[in-house]
Amino acid sequence: MSQYNLTLINVNNEKFYLNNKMIALNETNILEKIWLNAEINDKIINRVYEYKILNNYDFRYFLFNFLRSIDEIYRTKIIPILYGFSLDFNREIFERSSQIGIIHLVIISGMHFNLLFLIFTNIFKKRFKFMPIIIIIVYWALCFKTISVNRAFFAIIIGLVLKKYQANTNYKFLLVFGSSFLFTPNINILNAGYWLSFILSFLIKKIFDKSKALDKIISYFYIWILSISIQLIWKDRINLTSYVAGILFMPLIEILYLNLTIFILFPLIPRVLINFLEFLLNILVNYQIIIQNSLVINTIIWTISIFIFFGHFIDKKVK
Repeated sequence: MSQYNLTLINVNNEKFYLNNKMIALNETNILEKIWLNAEINDKIINRVYEYKILNNYDFRYFLFNFLRSIDEIYRTKIIPILYGFSLDFNREIFERSSQIGIIHLVIISGMHFNLLFLIFTNIFKKRFKFMPIIIIIVYWALCFKTISVNRAFFAIIIGLVLKKYQANTNYKFLLVFGSSFLFTPNINILNAGYWLSFILSFLIKKIFDKSKALDKIISYFYIWILSISIQLIWKDRINLTSYVAGILFMPLIEILYLNLTIFILFPLIPRVLINFLEFLLNILVNYQIIIQNSLVINTIIWTISIFIFFGHFIDKKVK
């Protein structure tokens, strides 16, 4: 193994050999415990997607080591979905989600953070009001620090600070939105997922406000149209199945995600939930309706979206 002269040690003390001619990693970190998303063949790492160094003083080391020891489903599916960390993970769930255009619902994002925070805010609204903040800080500490994760966390914290000082709603929006850009490299602003997470996070907040049920359903439909508009910019082909799945699946996947988080230490429930998710994804992948995108379709969708945005959301704010 002389040609693979760098060695990575994972949290289970298993050795993996790194071809340093193909991959550039900081050599000073090689002897530490590591979690990574990588292409691995016979203990040889051919490609690294992302990595994170852990050590014996990092409480995630003990938690993830315990969860990995439960079974393969935890190791290859549940930990990657909930926390973004993975070694030898199962890519099938993510690939199938990407195929049908709902990957933004499956990967950890700002939408998940907002859902957790709002759920626990409602649970602890009479007593222990500080608990939602503690829970969201702990969850953020557990997660792989992606752009979406950091943006969601700091948006919640900044929003809480502004609420405490009773800042004007318009200033709240501008500051939270502007701060999100500061935590985002310019190239990611051009990514559809970046904007989708804003839209879906807004939807989560909308569901928990005090408006009537009919207004929530209408807003949900309008936001679904807006999310389609954003996705169409980057697509040559339109998967009609994915857009129908998006409006039906978002509440379902968020309920699934919430239950995975709450019942993480009760293996039977997460196993059933993951198997159910895979079952649904298999059905959608096998029954797809795809049409070619065009300027006409884009123009129609964007015209409808602009009318919705100014006619529903802006007009309602003015009133």
